Amino acid sequence: MEFTLREFIPTERKLDLIGLTIQESIVDGIINPMLQDILFKVNTVLIYTDNDITMEEKEDKLALYDKFVKESVWEVFESQMDEKYPDEIYYLTDSLYLWTTEQKVYMHSNLALMEILKDYLTGLVNALVTGTDLLKDIDWTTMAQINSLAESLGFNLPPLQQAEDAEEIVS
Repeated sequence: MEFTLREFIPTERKLDLIGLTIQESIVDGIINPMLQDILFKVNTVLIYTDNDITMEEKEDKLALYDKFVKESVWEVFESQMDEKYPDEIYYLTDSLYLWTTEQKVYMHSNLALMEILKDYLTGLVNALVTGTDLLKDIDWTTMAQINSLAESLGFNLPPLQQAEDAEEIVS
């Protein structure tokens, strides 16, 4: 594979690189570190180089990574980067690590859990408000437990028969 380093990469593209890499590495709500390493290398080469990679090849980043390994693309790329942009790879990997750490903290925080619960309760209340047939099948014991949990998390849910707007109820 042939490539040349681009002369300048705007800061916004660097931020996109880190954000995209993290987003693409989340599998079942968890950041997969091996996938993150692979995607970081592929995405970095794609952003920092003018290359002969086809759009079809770009769609399968794991296969593209395999090609990089076979052709030692990352090693050559890293060497050229060290010459042209000293410490840039370190800066990017450090930023990826810090951003990933923050993402992991957020994903495991009470705030994230409350947002998930809020979305769940909003959907539940929407279903109850708009689907009167569903009211016949409600397990009111479970509903009481959900109300109790919601109250303990700071949500003030009015009785369901008074609900008019589900988003208003859970916010």
